[in-house]
Amino acid sequence: MMMLAAQNLLYETPSGQDGILHLSSFPSGTSVKILRIQGNKELSKRLESMGVVVGKTVTILKNQGSSLLFKSGQTRLAFRLCKELVILGEQALPGV
Repeated sequence: MMMLAAQNLLYETPSGQDGILHLSSFPSGTSVKILRIQGNKELSKRLESMGVVVGKTVTILKNQGSSLLFKSGQTRLAFRLCKELVILGEQALPGV
């Protein structure tokens, strides 16, 4: 399991626009299509190297509010929420 961490900064969940929400808005077991990754370029590149890219579908394994465990392909990632990096997505359609 890989773990990404950034500085502990206050974090605000963006309000959903057109069904686009922060990964933390989805309950465990939900498949989410990533629509946008914004923020810290170093962390964005690290996610990209692990296969977490725009257009990819990830599965939320555990949502604890301030941290997430999600799966991208065969990789599991633990992610602490922060303002340094924001991942937005929408619920993936079944079978897509």
